[in-house]
Amino acid sequence: LEEADQLARDVVIVDHGKVIAAGTPDELKSQAGRDVIEVRPRAATDLTAVREVLASVAAEDPRVDDDMHRVYAPVDGGATDLSTVVRMLDERSLTVDDIGLRRPTLDEVFLTLTGEPIDAVDPDPSADAA
Repeated sequence: LEEADQLARDVVIVDHGKVIAAGTPDELKSQAGRDVIEVRPRAATDLTAVREVLASVAAEDPRVDDDMHRVYAPVDGGATDLSTVVRMLDERSLTVDDIGLRRPTLDEVFLTLTGEPIDAVDPDPSADAA
């Protein structure tokens, strides 16, 4: 959905053959998404500790992306939650290479609306009937 976010004027999200949301990428993000705190610790061994810190402010379970060496989680408190995370990381002497607050991606909006990640959806449902 990254390409749709960059190129599409309007996006329609369909779940099991039913339209569940439609609008511009920004409208969909505002309707269904939360701000996301994303942290990239300096040491890969700190991913679990960073996940625990994010869990204390997150609106949902934090996700660990081992390949990208980052932890991210949606939050309801925006910049206030980001400040809390920075303070907690410092208190635990966890060094980070990058930390930020960002808008949700369309993939994250899709997950929120459908309960499934986009890559878990079968693009050809008729293949199950064969």
